[in-house]
Amino acid sequence: MTRLLTKIWAFLVRDFLSDVSYRFAFFLQLGGMFFAVAVFFYGSRMINPLTAGLDGVEPFPWLLVGIAFQLYFSTALYSFAAKVRASRF
Repeated sequence: MTRLLTKIWAFLVRDFLSDVSYRFAFFLQLGGMFFAVAVFFYGSRMINPLTAGLDGVEPFPWLLVGIAFQLYFSTALYSFAAKVRASRF
């Protein structure tokens, strides 16, 4: 188990160092994340928590979890399609 965690940590460090080496792109991505969270936060303040479907749940966490799942699934589908496309040739 320790060996697996060491490998995972090595991949994370390698990817982080690669991302940081392109400083401007890294800061643009970071800024984009903060901007998106701010837009969702202020946009969620316009939604009534008693709206049908929310059942009293606060809209901001509901939106963040929904967007996170959407991004996860779209990345998974894109990766799958890219793998199928690459294996055709």
